[in-house]
Amino acid sequence: MQVELTYMCSASQTLPAVYVYSLGRSAQTSAFDNITKQRVTDDYGILICTINNDLPALAADIRAKLLGWQQTAYHFEIEYASGSQVAGVGGLRLWRETYTDSVFITEA
Repeated sequence: MQVELTYMCSASQTLPAVYVYSLGRSAQTSAFDNITKQRVTDDYGILICTINNDLPALAADIRAKLLGWQQTAYHFEIEYASGSQVAGVGGLRLWRETYTDSVFITEA
């Protein structure tokens, strides 16, 4: 995935910052014969922004808070999927992690 920076705040504004956004939703064919129950997976991007060398510590803090967290009692626990560095400009350091969450949907 390519991240394009179209607007940047000045470094004097509050950093570090974290942006959470949806990467998409997917589902596999139902494993149940009646096709009334299906597991749907949501992928989320977590973009960490800083001007310091604290990316590993920030990512570890976020991971500690998210792993195993459930949106509702019906959702599976959030799982870590991947992480990668993103090119920053003007001394801005960026790191993106991907997390997944699943829930069963059923026919009404």
